[in-house]
Amino acid sequence: MANNNVIYMTDIGHAKMVQTLAEKQAEHKKTFEARTAAIKEVSDSDLNDPEIVQLQQLEIGLNTTLNQLQDTLRRTKVISIDDSMRNTSEVRIGSIVKIQRYNVTADKDMVDEIWEIRGYDETNLQKKHLAYNSPLGEKILSAKAGEVIESIMIGSFEFDITVKSLYKNWATAK
Repeated sequence: MANNNVIYMTDIGHAKMVQTLAEKQAEHKKTFEARTAAIKEVSDSDLNDPEIVQLQQLEIGLNTTLNQLQDTLRRTKVISIDDSMRNTSEVRIGSIVKIQRYNVTADKDMVDEIWEIRGYDETNLQKKHLAYNSPLGEKILSAKAGEVIESIMIGSFEFDITVKSLYKNWATAK
């Protein structure tokens, strides 16, 4: 049964997913054609040929991926993020948030980080974009400035996160 929850993406994230879908469709077509050609070259008794079986498995995997991408796009609502709409009372998509991260597992010093919460799968570390569905994004979504979120597991590490500040724009983020 398909998931009907809305997925939020910016136009950039949506365009990337549409591009990924097109690439996977082309890969699927190429795999289907290769499998069809391989079947034509063997007798009925050789349909268990390792090359044919491998192509069938690849095609099945691509079908699954295509169905997932199509379902995601079907549920997508494209959003825009601009400074006039940023939430500064709690962490939401579009928020620019300063957090303090303490690695409990390694007992390391606290590190301040500033992130912009972005759409589905739109994490970009260089641009300081954090997807709302990323492990950290999910944990801080809806948190308010001053709130502490304890014992967050990200990978094999445990963190305590403090939401320090929320900003209207990058120019004011410090």
